[in-house]
Amino acid sequence: MYKTETVFVIGAGASYEVKMPLGVHLKEKIKELLDIKFDHSTTPITGDRYIAKALERKIGLGSQEEANEYNRYLAAAWHIRDALDQAISIDNFIENQEDDRISTMAKLAITRSILSAEQKSLLFPKDERGRSNIDWRRITDTWYHGLFQTLVEGRAKSDIGNLFSNVSFVTFNYDRTLEFFLFESIKNYYNVENDIAAELVNGVSITHPYGVVGVLPWQTKPGVRVNFGVPDTINLLDISNSIKTFSEQVDDQTSLIDIRSRITESKRIVFLGMAYHDANMEILQPESATSIDRIIGTAFGVSRSDLTVLERRMIRLATSKEEDLRWPGEKISLERDLTCAALFYEFGRTLRA
Repeated sequence: MYKTETVFVIGAGASYEVKMPLGVHLKEKIKELLDIKFDHSTTPITGDRYIAKALERKIGLGSQEEANEYNRYLAAAWHIRDALDQAISIDNFIENQEDDRISTMAKLAITRSILSAEQKSLLFPKDERGRSNIDWRRITDTWYHGLFQTLVEGRAKSDIGNLFSNVSFVTFNYDRTLEFFLFESIKNYYNVENDIAAELVNGVSITHPYGVVGVLPWQTKPGVRVNFGVPDTINLLDISNSIKTFSEQVDDQTSLIDIRSRITESKRIVFLGMAYHDANMEILQPESATSIDRIIGTAFGVSRSDLTVLERRMIRLATSKEEDLRWPGEKISLERDLTCAALFYEFGRTLRA
């Protein structure tokens, strides 16, 4: 139960706790998928055949002109493969290139990678004794477990409608692990039907600034319906179109205003598994002072020098200024030695206060 308006800002390090890929792992998978080469057939001998098929669906191969354009897209895929190691992230690479073909191929590979990773995650239901279920024991060492415990503490089943009072989420990840986890957790813990859990999770604010790989079947938002962990190869092209670059996100003023309004009105911001890239922080940055009174976050592996820079960045987030003496350092807790799961043990009471 949260008594203070709190926004959770989620990065790849958070999803990694349920075995989703970090940026470096995602880059390796994308390179593998885009190494598309043909011999003497229409099925590639390397790379991902579903991406190749999606590209054929987009371009066509009925004429020499279409074949030439198809090859230009393949060249874009190979460029991603050969240059991606130099990039901070796949998102940064897409933005830097300013090339629609590269953007298309990267988004196709992101979509394939994330949907496949959902299937390999700790959250994917395993078929046991003829029925699918989640092994909840495997989740107890993750921040998802800590989050759910803080949500349900003191919240009786009769008051389940207020489960997400004072809580919202901004996730820079493409996956649906958060939505899927909340939906399945509510069903399991409170022993309620799908429609009740769906109504509750549909009612909480969960924003993906860079898009998401499809909409879960029970979600009410528009988009291609894709079951969790099911690599939808038929609708791959349509699903990939929901992935956004930084500039595309900035052009989406409705989403941007909503994110910044939540930051402005919130009392507490909690960062989980974020790398604090400048582009992401700019998406969060309100144009005026906020109501923020506390910032808590993981900074696992961040150097002490960079931590000082991040703390100044947090002051700017809260006050729109680089330095503000009214914002003492004790209001900021960026923890270099805590995982996302450990943060909930360290700050559990603080978060609920």
